[in-house]
Amino acid sequence: MRGMAKQLIPYTPPQGSDLDAHETSILKQHTLSVDGYDVVLYFSVQDYGDFRMERLEITSLHTPFLPMYLVCKIAARFLGKHELRHSESFKMGRKVYVWTIGVDERGRPLALPDIDLEKCSYEHFDYSCITSIR
Repeated sequence: MRGMAKQLIPYTPPQGSDLDAHETSILKQHTLSVDGYDVVLYFSVQDYGDFRMERLEITSLHTPFLPMYLVCKIAARFLGKHELRHSESFKMGRKVYVWTIGVDERGRPLALPDIDLEKCSYEHFDYSCITSIR
């Protein structure tokens, strides 16, 4: 998934259009079973020149919610454990768990400004909750 997302950077905003992003979205998602839960993962990478923003969306295939331990487990394995940001929304009656991380050209996590964050923790897994974007 990560390799495909990097190949699709030219079709992902800010470089690509919203239409490009919509048309390539099927290539950025994968359905799998983790700990008995069927989940849909959507991963994209946006290139802003000085840094890249990696975004992982996690949604349940069959239920409205997923256990937080599972969501944190997937996020940590996919994006690592440093400088993670988390937000949530609903789409078609299901909760979407959104994880983002800014990385440099070598893939190292960056602390990015212009965002209001609240420190959060779940079973010794630390992350930041996005409260608002300036």
